Amino acid sequence: MKKHISKVDLARKLRKEATHAEKILWEELRRRQCHDLKFRRQHPLKEFIVDFFNYELNLVVEIDGGYHDHPEQQEKDELRDLKLKSLGYRVLRVKNDDVIYAVSKVLGKIGEIKKEILESENHHSSVLSLRRGSERQSEAFQKAPSPSKEKAGKRMTILSTKTLAEPQRELVLNSGIGIVEYDAIKIEFIDFEVSKDIENAIFTSQNAVKAIEHKKLFPLLEERTKVRCFCVGQKTAKALEDLGLNVVE
Repeated sequence: MKKHISKVDLARKLRKEATHAEKILWEELRRRQCHDLKFRRQHPLKEFIVDFFNYELNLVVEIDGGYHDHPEQQEKDELRDLKLKSLGYRVLRVKNDDVIYAVSKVLGKIGEIKKEILESENHHSSVLSLRRGSERQSEAFQKAPSPSKEKAGKRMTILSTKTLAEPQRELVLNSGIGIVEYDAIKIEFIDFEVSKDIENAIFTSQNAVKAIEHKKLFPLLEERTKVRCFCVGQKTAKALEDLGLNVVE
């Protein structure tokens, strides 16, 4: 039986097995050496373990090795980043070579992010101060801003409980809507018995058809024309027909 490893234990293991680039960057980030920011390495964050994390900026720093250039891995990275950003974290991805050969530039990027955040917070504080001063002079400003105006300045993000196809993803992102996607439902085929005297069978999904085919437990597959199949959806119907079964409705 495979032993379950907790995220904390896995994080400890990753710290011990740090890559060359991770060791270089950690030497620059530890003990608040980088812009007086406290970083943690191989830090469990929600469902992830991130390379480096700073609480003050909610900043995640990830180091990408060569395999991150592969299209499939890039898609996984994009999904991971979208999930983290939807939770309110900022994500900075840097290349292995950038850390090894130009670590000062990486530290500079972190400094720029800190500066942008501080300037944004100062601007927000100034706007609040001006607004409060105006409210004391005029009752017109005592009303809270309408929800529609507040929402207008925010980017909407939707959650998809199924990984989208690339055209679907592009359609959503090109509409100015953020998206977090993951496969919420996982299918596992289990053993089961089926009566030999089935005349009518109802299939509610393609996975139900796959389960029958996968386990080869449908005793009447040899007498396909005798079974009247009913199903939900055209794709399920096609899957049944591909097995040679008779789809009534």
